[in-house]
Amino acid sequence: MHSSLKLMSLMAILPSTLACLGYTGGLPTATSTKTNSKVIEVAAGAVFDGGWAKYDRGSGACNNQVEGGDADAVFLLHSGATLWNVIIGKN
Repeated sequence: MHSSLKLMSLMAILPSTLACLGYTGGLPTATSTKTNSKVIEVAAGAVFDGGWAKYDRGSGACNNQVEGGDADAVFLLHSGATLWNVIIGKN
């Protein structure tokens, strides 16, 4: 009974412990820079791993910070999509 209680306690904390095992190296350094003139769409349920590249839309894309909707975004994630290891640049 005592060992069952220990096992149940361990199982209860394990998911939160594993969730903390992500990137721990401070601010990542970009491996490259990728400039795209159009939004990068990530399909529903798909995973996009950017490999720590910095992505942007190019100089002037921010249009003086005027919001232009989805068309001005760097990434557009559809339902259930996942974005990993991406640095989004200032443009």
